[in-house]
Amino acid sequence: MDKLSVLTKRIEIDFLKTVAEALKKGTITLPISKQAGKEFLTLLPFTSDDDMHEKIKKYIDKFPQLEKIYPMLLTYIDEEKTDEILDKLRLYIHNNE
Repeated sequence: MDKLSVLTKRIEIDFLKTVAEALKKGTITLPISKQAGKEFLTLLPFTSDDDMHEKIKKYIDKFPQLEKIYPMLLTYIDEEKTDEILDKLRLYIHNNE
């Protein structure tokens, strides 16, 4: 599974958890959560990290009750970039020993 697919799966899971939590707390109604779910599915597939970032940001503007997923997304993207840098550094160190 490529990194974008993994990132997408993580955001999908966080989206479902966030909706469930919002329903439980009463900060979102069932009809709005259904609409939010349908509209979330229209965001897919993501073509890149930037595409995901832009789509989720616009989505959160429309459904601010679910804003919790946006910082999660930023964290995941940062983790992915950090992992890429570390992989390059490991390769560089290994090749220059």
